[in-house]
Amino acid sequence: MFHSCKRQGLGMKSILALAFLCAFSTAAMADWLDEPPPEKTWASMAMGNDKSGQVVLGPMVWGRTEKEVKKDAFKACSKKYTRCSSDPGTAIRTKYPKIIMLCCSNSCRTGLVHMDDINIWAARNLLVEFFKNDGTSTDNCELRSVHDTSTGKRVEQ
Repeated sequence: MFHSCKRQGLGMKSILALAFLCAFSTAAMADWLDEPPPEKTWASMAMGNDKSGQVVLGPMVWGRTEKEVKKDAFKACSKKYTRCSSDPGTAIRTKYPKIIMLCCSNSCRTGLVHMDDINIWAARNLLVEFFKNDGTSTDNCELRSVHDTSTGKRVEQ
């Protein structure tokens, strides 16, 4: 194969340079699209507090393992907010396409919307049950945010 390339003026250095360029452009394209590469199957967001004390979700991160994304979500949140959760919610992107945050009586939780359960309100109701089981009042619950696990972008509710 290399012999025929030499006849056409392509040497080993040219072939390696071309291979590097293809690999680099693929990685750059994934960053440009603002989506994780397909091998990064886990997504995570850590809850934190902004300067006013409001509970917020930090930036979404992606990784190959649940342990990796938990650590990276905490770091990403800590760069932007104060008092971030050291145990952030995680999701397998293909199984849970949405991460939601529900707050009841100044207590917040994250939850996942299962691929088979298109209705975000069903996931919200499940989180309300967790609050009830913890003894937290569920009189004043608010669905604060819904994020797409593939892009990290906020989704309209």
